[in-house]
Amino acid sequence: MSRHSARSTAYLRRRQAWLASGVHGWRCWLCGGAVNPRARYGRPDSATVDHVVPQSMGGDPLDVSQWRLACHRCNSRRRDDTPPLGRPSRRW
Repeated sequence: MSRHSARSTAYLRRRQAWLASGVHGWRCWLCGGAVNPRARYGRPDSATVDHVVPQSMGGDPLDVSQWRLACHRCNSRRRDDTPPLGRPSRRW
């Protein structure tokens, strides 16, 4: 197993456990809306892991302290932009 695939597997396992834990309260950190934990991926209200510091800007995908729950709609709109300081607005 290559180093890259081992890292990907670790990320996927950690992400799945974090999502299942419910520590985030099932609320999107960007819009404050409810996230449906049972929604199929790709639906606007489905759960996604948003990285506060995007990986494209040097963020570590395995750093759980950088993870926030976001609905698919908001995470898709945000792409690799960084959110404003403080609580993000509904614009995201």
